[in-house]
Amino acid sequence: MSDFIKYLTNPNYIGAYNASKEGNKDAAEKGIVYIEDDSDQVFWEKFINSYFPNKYNVQASIADRPGERGKRALEKLYTDANIKALCAVDADYDLICPDSNIPYSQDVINNKFVIHTFGFSRESALLDKHHLNNFFKSIKYTIEHNIDIDSFIKKLSILTFKGLVHFSHELNSGNKLGLIADEFHNCFNILDKQIVKDDLTLDESLMQIIDSNLNNYFSQLVFSENDLNESKKYLFDLDINESNSYRFISGHTMYNLVKKIHNQLLDTLFSMELIKIKSEYEGQAINDRIKQFKNTFKMQSAIETFCQCYPIQTDDEIHSRISKLVSEIAS
Repeated sequence: MSDFIKYLTNPNYIGAYNASKEGNKDAAEKGIVYIEDDSDQVFWEKFINSYFPNKYNVQASIADRPGERGKRALEKLYTDANIKALCAVDADYDLICPDSNIPYSQDVINNKFVIHTFGFSRESALLDKHHLNNFFKSIKYTIEHNIDIDSFIKKLSILTFKGLVHFSHELNSGNKLGLIADEFHNCFNILDKQIVKDDLTLDESLMQIIDSNLNNYFSQLVFSENDLNESKKYLFDLDINESNSYRFISGHTMYNLVKKIHNQLLDTLFSMELIKIKSEYEGQAINDRIKQFKNTFKMQSAIETFCQCYPIQTDDEIHSRISKLVSEIAS
């Protein structure tokens, strides 16, 4: 490991860096939390500041080397991470399939100064089906929809668990077939389909496509009933089950799916609201109502805002587990 990398976890260097950065000698008492990307900053600040307010600066770029970021860059810091130099990363499959990222997965599992998302990624931690359902219910101007995102994700989660049972068993058994995470995640890609139906419900029959994709992808695997039962038990022991497994596959895959549903719903409601306005008003009143509608509807219903502002939820199991990790840093 280079001397520069060593500096990044040196408490004295970190203190001097923070004091210089803030122009305040008291800032030398602060630590640094290294994160993968700037887009992760708000997320990790919420958890860090809930236990250690004003004690850490959260930043993505490695000092003076803005091109060095991402999980692969942070893995170089794991071994020397300490109370003044924390790493906060996406768990990816480090917890479920640790052999696929040796030796770094062991620090994610055992090093209290390497905190992680438990679920696959930051996006996974922001997508809880119950809170998402409440968000979708709030999407309305005058026309109500019948989207039940909770029911949709429950059915999807059963399939993600099925996929994880096979995927994790193969990777934890040597991965002789060379399974690739991106190819596995692509089994859940239905972004080219119309998911929101004309009656403003979700087309749950699309689950058949996902199930077929999984069957085809794992068709070369030969597992006994005992193998599958052992794999299920392994996941259960990690508190992963049919109810929550959608948060343990690619967070980008899940987010893109939810966003596609969201966009299709907004587009459909937008068209229906315009038709309704034109049927109920005349002349200039139509233009006035349309202007008012356009100024408020999509802005109030932005899923990006929902995710950015999503607070730490005490009833969210992923949030509770992340909070526990953060709380134990100083123990």
